[in-house]
Amino acid sequence: MMTGAGQSPSVTVRPDPAALIAAMRERYDRVGSGAAARPTREALGLPTDRPVVMTGHQASWWHPGILAKFFACDALARCAAAAPAWIVPDQDEQGFDAVEVPVRGASGRLRAEPVRVTSPPAPGTPVAMLPAFDPFDMTPTEPPACGSVGPGLARMRRAIARHRREPNAARQIAGALADLMSPWLERAPTVFATDLARAPVSRSILRRLADDADRATALYNDAVAATEHAHTGVLSRDPARGRFELPLWRVRPGAPRVTVWSDEVADIPHDELAPKALLMTGILRLACADLFIHGTGGEAYDRATERWFEAWLGETLAPMLTVTATVRLPIASEAPTPGQVRAAVWRARHARHHPGDLGLSDLQAQRDALVRRIDQAPRASAARAAAFRELHDLLGGYRRSKRRELAEFDDRARALRERLGEAEIAHRRTWAFPIYDDAAIGALQRAVCEAACAEPVAP
Repeated sequence: MMTGAGQSPSVTVRPDPAALIAAMRERYDRVGSGAAARPTREALGLPTDRPVVMTGHQASWWHPGILAKFFACDALARCAAAAPAWIVPDQDEQGFDAVEVPVRGASGRLRAEPVRVTSPPAPGTPVAMLPAFDPFDMTPTEPPACGSVGPGLARMRRAIARHRREPNAARQIAGALADLMSPWLERAPTVFATDLARAPVSRSILRRLADDADRATALYNDAVAATEHAHTGVLSRDPARGRFELPLWRVRPGAPRVTVWSDEVADIPHDELAPKALLMTGILRLACADLFIHGTGGEAYDRATERWFEAWLGETLAPMLTVTATVRLPIASEAPTPGQVRAAVWRARHARHHPGDLGLSDLQAQRDALVRRIDQAPRASAARAAAFRELHDLLGGYRRSKRRELAEFDDRARALRERLGEAEIAHRRTWAFPIYDDAAIGALQRAVCEAACAEPVAP
C-alpha cells in the first residue's frame, strides 16, 4: 500500500475562531492595554499597541501538527489586526539531541532511525541551561524512505550551525526553527520561559506564592484533580511543617533543574526561577497574550490553569484556541495489517493440528475420527487414553513428514509479525516538519489559514 502520498492535511481548529477574535479584542481593551499588563509586555519585548496572539512549543524538532499552531497564530494575527508572538518553554528538558527519520534497509524493511544532532545532555538539564553546539553530520546510516528526508536534514544542520553563537542551546534551536519556518512565516517576538520570572506580573505572582503557599498549592491540587486528562502532577504539601512544593523550577547552567519549596524561594535569585507548565501559561494568558493557541495536550492541562487562577487569584485568563493537524510523509509500504498478522498466526497454529490444511484429506479424516472417539469415550477411561495416544502419534508423524511445509507457515507468520511495525512507521504523523517537502508544508499552511480565519493563502 502507499501511505501519505497525495493526502490533504487534516486540520482541527476549535472552538469557532470568529467568536474568539471578538473575545480577544475585548480582552485587549479591558486588560491587555491596561496598566497591569503593559509593563510586562514592554519588559518582554511584546507589542503594546494591539492585541497579541501567542503560541509556542518546546525547543525541539516538532511535527507538522505543532507547526499548524504557528500558522494559525500568524493567520489570526493578520486577519484580526493583532500581533503574533511566540513562547519557548526553555525550562523543559527536551530530546533535541536526535531526530527520528524513516529509512529503508538493504532488506527493504522500514524503520525509524534516530539521527544524532549532538551529544545527549545530562538527564534533567533544561535546554536553556545547555551550551550551544556544533551539529553532527546528521546523515542516516541507511537510505531515507522518501526523497524529502535527506534535503530536510541538510537544511536542519545548516540552520543549527547558523545559530552556533547563541548564548545557549534553547536560543540556538529556537533560531534554527525560525529559519526553517521562514519560507512561510516571519519570526514573531519571542518570549523564553526562563525570562518570565523577571517580568513585573511574575514578580507579583511569585510574592503571592511565597506569602500564600498553603492556600495556593491546595487550590492548585484541587484544580488538577478536577481537570480530566490534565496529565500533570499535584504539588507535595507538608502543612504541619509549613513546607509546600511550588510550581517552579530552579535552573542553573549545566545542572539538572530542581523543584522549589516555599521555605527556600526567598533565597533564590529571580534569574534562577522558571515557572512550571501551569504557572507559565497562567502568567502568559494573564498578562502577555489576548488569545493563546494550544495543541491538544495544552488544551487539556490549561483547563486546570484556568480553574487555579480563578480560585486562587480571582483572575479570568485570555481565551484559548486549540489547533492541530495531521500530515503524513509519502512512504511506500507493503506492511501487513494487524488482521493479516492474526490470520497468519492462526493458520500456522491450525496447520499443526489439521493435516487437511496441507491437502492430506485422508489423514485429516483419520484425525477427525480420533477426535470423535475421544469426545465419545468416558472420561478417564482406557478407551479415551488409547485414542489420545493414537492422535498424538498420528499428529507427530504428520509434523515430522511435513516439517518443511509447517515451518513455512511459521516463517510467514513471523515475517508478517516483524513487519507489522512498518505500518506504524508509514502512518506516523510525528516526523519533524523540516523533513517534509515544501509542497506538503505549503498545503498545510493553506488549510490552517482557511480553517482559522477563512483566509485562503496563494500556493
